[in-house]
Amino acid sequence: MLSEFPNTITGEIAITSARHAAVQGADRIQGWLRRSDYRKQLKREMELRLEERCKEREPIARELHDTLFQGCFSARSSCSTKQ
Repeated sequence: MLSEFPNTITGEIAITSARHAAVQGADRIQGWLRRSDYRKQLKREMELRLEERCKEREPIARELHDTLFQGCFSARSSCSTKQ
């Protein structure tokens, strides 16, 4: 690579420029990987929150369903006994 540049200062500048470009490329790749990891972590946290909400709501839904069913059943029973 230095043989392409007769002046050593120009060669050093080219090497420095190439190193700088390589470092910038590596920084971009690392940034992309960090964002990817962040997205995965965020997705996992959202899934856990959704799972927690479902676990909290399931007993409430069952209780409401049972209460509604019992109310309808007792209303039907009381209507059928009055006739």
